[in-house]
Amino acid sequence: MRLHFVAFVLLTLPCAALAVATVAAAQDRPVLAPTRDATIDYKVEGRSGNGPKTLRMMFTAGGKQMRIDMPEHPGYVVMDRAGGRMMIVMAQAQRYIERPMPPGQQGAFEMKEGQSFTRKGTETIAGYKCTVWESKGERSGSGCVTDDGLVLRGESATPDGQQSRLIATAVSIAPVNPDMFLPPAGFAKMEIPAMPPGGRPGAPRP
Repeated sequence: MRLHFVAFVLLTLPCAALAVATVAAAQDRPVLAPTRDATIDYKVEGRSGNGPKTLRMMFTAGGKQMRIDMPEHPGYVVMDRAGGRMMIVMAQAQRYIERPMPPGQQGAFEMKEGQSFTRKGTETIAGYKCTVWESKGERSGSGCVTDDGLVLRGESATPDGQQSRLIATAVSIAPVNPDMFLPPAGFAKMEIPAMPPGGRPGAPRP
């Protein structure tokens, strides 16, 4: 899995941000964190190029951890919101990288003050009923969210102006094995050199 696929996932995160944000639920906004473990398969629309066309996301209850698998490109990304870190696992190379969550992406896990929500009806997606919400603010977009905080559809514009859309094709609310958020046994950890002043980081090293 090349790192540009990871970059695509990070750009896609605003579509699913509602699912892992930390805000008290109220009648005028969706439940903003999954209340139980879940696994959701998504179809990705609205992106051109070599980006993945499907994603699988696994959530722990409360949205503290999220794993993103890209079936077309072996490997996965784990977002540890509680610890402020992310892990990139490259299956073919049998290696993984750990790094702090980029500041710009940490915001995808939190709704900023002043974010507003408007109900727009209901839908049934992948067999589950969800409420359609339009969100305006720093992370504007729309989505369809279940009463227990699962995003079944999400739409937002990427920084380059393209529209991205996720729509659930399968949902499981079974418990997720904690090992799914760990690097596979036997995989080597790669170290990323520190960023030199005014320069670019060197290549990762095992």
